[in-house]
Amino acid sequence: MNTIMLKTLLSTIFSFTILFCSAQNKLLTYQDLQYIIQNNPALVNDFLQQKDYHLQPGSSNTETHFFELYADTDYTDILIALNKRRTIIRLSTTHLPQVEMIQKALAAYPFKNNKDAKIYRIKDGTISTIAMKEDGQQVNGTKLYTFEVEN
Repeated sequence: MNTIMLKTLLSTIFSFTILFCSAQNKLLTYQDLQYIIQNNPALVNDFLQQKDYHLQPGSSNTETHFFELYADTDYTDILIALNKRRTIIRLSTTHLPQVEMIQKALAAYPFKNNKDAKIYRIKDGTISTIAMKEDGQQVNGTKLYTFEVEN
């Protein structure tokens, strides 16, 4: 193999690695959800904006709304609601890698099937429950998943 082909191959591999890593950066992990629950809204806003989520107009002191568009119909929508001592995160997404990342983190926890949701009892000091709902609605052929996280 000559050096030009080798350089081209290495450049291609490097480019795909960069693209894959930057795409993973936007996904929220279980630890990210813990961070969002634990911290004050100003820190959470900075954190989510660093992950390239966009703060939506109309957000207030008690409700903050973020949005990330991955592709035409592939998105994640985050609503953070503060109610005195409780914080609720509602994450709605059609982005399957985001769903898989959270499901993988929850695999070790016991759950109870409700008629329309799977409810995980976490009780780790930060998060008490996570409810996962797979909506029957189809958004342009893509399923919509909703996670509701409470402290």
